Amino acid sequence: MLLFAWHWWELRVVFIDMAYHLFEILRHDNFTIQNHRFAAFATQSVPLLLSRVAVPLETLAVAYSLAFPIFYFLVFLLCWLVLKSPRVAMLMLFANILIVTDTFFWIQSELPQGIAWMTLGLALLDRSERKWPVLLESTIAVVLIITAAFAHPLLVFPFGFIVIFILLHNSSGFDRWKVLGAGLLFAGVALIKKRHFQTEYDEKAMEGVKLLEELFPHYLTLETTKEFIKDCFTIYYWLPIVLILVAVYCIAKKQWLTLLWVYGFFAGYALLVCVSSSANPPQRFYIENMFLPLGLIVAVPLVFELLPWLQNKRLDLAFTALIILTFFIRIQFASEPFTERLTWVKGFTEKFGEKKLIVATSALPVDTLLMTWGIPYETWLVSMYKNGTVSSLNSSDNPDQWRWALDRRDAWITQLELVPYNELPSRYFNFTDSVSTYKIVDGL
Repeated sequence: MLLFAWHWWELRVVFIDMAYHLFEILRHDNFTIQNHRFAAFATQSVPLLLSRVAVPLETLAVAYSLAFPIFYFLVFLLCWLVLKSPRVAMLMLFANILIVTDTFFWIQSELPQGIAWMTLGLALLDRSERKWPVLLESTIAVVLIITAAFAHPLLVFPFGFIVIFILLHNSSGFDRWKVLGAGLLFAGVALIKKRHFQTEYDEKAMEGVKLLEELFPHYLTLETTKEFIKDCFTIYYWLPIVLILVAVYCIAKKQWLTLLWVYGFFAGYALLVCVSSSANPPQRFYIENMFLPLGLIVAVPLVFELLPWLQNKRLDLAFTALIILTFFIRIQFASEPFTERLTWVKGFTEKFGEKKLIVATSALPVDTLLMTWGIPYETWLVSMYKNGTVSSLNSSDNPDQWRWALDRRDAWITQLELVPYNELPSRYFNFTDSVSTYKIVDGL
C-alpha cells in the first residue's frame, strides 16, 4: 500500500486542500488546524517537522502525501500488536478500503482521520491479553475519544452505531459498561463542541439537514439518492455484498434486532447524506467523504459477528485479499480525472513560467480542474519543485475585482487573499519576478 501511495503522490498532494494546507504550514511554520479539528496534527506534523530541517520541497510534498497511509497503517499495527485487538485492526482496514475511491486522492479530510483515532479508542475498550494499569488505559481512551469527537461532526453517527451494536451483543467481548461510558463521553464532547466551538464552516455544512423535513417523503426521487444507488452497483459494490452476507448471517442466527439495526442505520445515514447534499450536489470526492462511515457501519457486523462465525482463517484471508485487490483496481480506474487535472497544471507551469496571471474562472477548463480556488497553491507547488521558481495563476468569477492590486510587485494573489512575499520562506517560495506585476488575461 505504501508503494501504491508513492506512485500517486503528485495526484494527492497537488490537489486543492492538500496544496493549500501545505502552503499554510510552510507559510506560518505551524500546524494548519481548521474548525478545531486537531485530529489532523499527526499527519500535518510530517511536513512541519521536515520543513524545519530544510528538506527540499518535492521530498517534503512526497512525505506529506505518504503521511496519511502511514498513519492509518500505524493505527492498524497498534490495534493488532500493541492493543492486542486483531478484530478492531481489521475494522480499521475495512473502513479504509471498502468504498474509498475518489477520496483516495482527496486525502486531507479529518473524517477518516477521526475514524482512525476512534478505532484506537475502540481497541482499548476491547477485552484482550494486555495487562495495563486501569488508570493509564482509561486516560488514553478518554484522550482518543475526545480527539475523535473534535475531528468531524459526522463521526457521532458511526460511533453511536458501534456503541449500540456492542450493547446489543452480550458475547461481543467488550466491557459493555466501558463502551456505554465511552458513548456518553463522545456525545457529551460533541455537544460541547457544537455549543462552544462551532464554526461558520460547520454551521453551513450542517444546514442541509433542514432538507430532511422539507423534502419528506420524496427522498428516493432525489438525484443524489439515485446516484448513490447506482454507485452501489458500480463503485461501492462491497456495500450491498456485505449487507447481503450480514442478512444471511442474521437470518441463520435469528438475530432480527441486529439485522434491523444494521439495515436501518445504514439506510438512515445514507439518506441523511443524500438529502442534505441534494440542494447543491458537491463534487464526487466530497460526497464520497461523507459516505465513508458506511464502510465502517457494514464492517462492524462483518468483523465482529460474521467472520468469527465462519471460523475459517483461509476464507477470511481470501476474502480480505479480494477486498484489497479490488481496492487497488478501483483506484486505478478512478485516477484518470485526477491525472488529467495534474497534467493541465503542469502544462500551465511549463507554458507560462514565472508570469503572473489572473483569469476569469469561466475561461478555465472547470470540468478538468474540478475546483479552481486551489489553482494558485497547485501552480506554486508544481512550479517550485520542478523549476525552482513560482508560477502565479489566480482565477476569479470577476477578475476586475483585483485591479486594485495590479501594481503590487511584492505580493502573491490567491482567491482568498493577497500575501506579501516577505511573509513566505524563500526556500519554498522563490519569487524572482518582483519587477513585474499581475496581468488580467481573457484566456490561457
